[in-house]
Amino acid sequence: MNLRLKNLATHKYFWLALGVLALAGVAYWWWQRPKVSDQYDYVKIERGDIRVLLQETGNLAAYHRLNVTSPIAGRIDKIVAEEGTDVANGDILAWISSTERAAVIDAARARGEEEVKFWSEVYKPAPLIAPLDGHLIALSVVPGQVVSAQQTVFVMSDRLILQANVDETDLHSIELDQRVEFTLSGFSEKVRLTGKVFQIAYDSTNVNNVTTYIVKVNIDHPPKYLRSGLSADVYFVLKEVRDILKVPSEFISVDHTVLVATSEKDRPELRNIKTGVSDNGYTEAISGLVEGDWVARPKFSMKGARQGFSFGPKFDNNRNKQQQQPQRQRPPR
Repeated sequence: MNLRLKNLATHKYFWLALGVLALAGVAYWWWQRPKVSDQYDYVKIERGDIRVLLQETGNLAAYHRLNVTSPIAGRIDKIVAEEGTDVANGDILAWISSTERAAVIDAARARGEEEVKFWSEVYKPAPLIAPLDGHLIALSVVPGQVVSAQQTVFVMSDRLILQANVDETDLHSIELDQRVEFTLSGFSEKVRLTGKVFQIAYDSTNVNNVTTYIVKVNIDHPPKYLRSGLSADVYFVLKEVRDILKVPSEFISVDHTVLVATSEKDRPELRNIKTGVSDNGYTEAISGLVEGDWVARPKFSMKGARQGFSFGPKFDNNRNKQQQQPQRQRPPR
């Protein structure tokens, strides 16, 4: 009788231990099971702006470049205007003594200051006049230099513009009054200037077998540090939408469906959405989503992947090789 009771007690403890082990196994499985947040990448939907840009190269140039030349042959007496300054039409830029006056003044210096003063009052130098309102971008002479008639003394421009070199395949995207942004080489990319297209060339240019068209852009509020010839990265604004729902484009499938969850810990569900403008990084969600939704995509893991594993169609390489090998023809009997 005692032996039987002892056996029952032994079986009782055995089943109790077995139950504890089972509960521990279930708890371990529950603890180690893959969490939803470990299976998906999540991004919260927020509002923002999307712009579609077309990038080209360009440079700053004078819209109207004008050489201010000497009206007579002679000698530069005095430079009045300085290079880099703005002048108005009719301003005196320099004084020039004709060849005859220069000879008379030089001869008078041999007779003393009174003679020089007399002939300086009687024989006046000729002024060099600015022919238009503009900016002096170059000075070609110095005081005392002898110049010939029609020799360039100053180079001036009315204003600086941006000239963009647009590839022929992109020309259909350009139109008058189109908004443009650009940055300058050598300057911080944060310094982004703006302008508008005012002229599109009808004639093309060919550089290194590449056909381009010059598109001219008026610069909005040009700063003083701009110089003719500066290289620029030009961005034509093709489309622009503001304060819209933005979705990372890589989270949207080709059939315009997306995985959506209410939080980054919930399992997402498939939902159809209507999309709009896309800039390759983000896409506009017109309908199907609300601000605060979370979009998700499955995480890719190489765990458990075998050598030769492929996402594409499976092929039997040995069979393919056999099919590719030409069959030997039997010799005629």
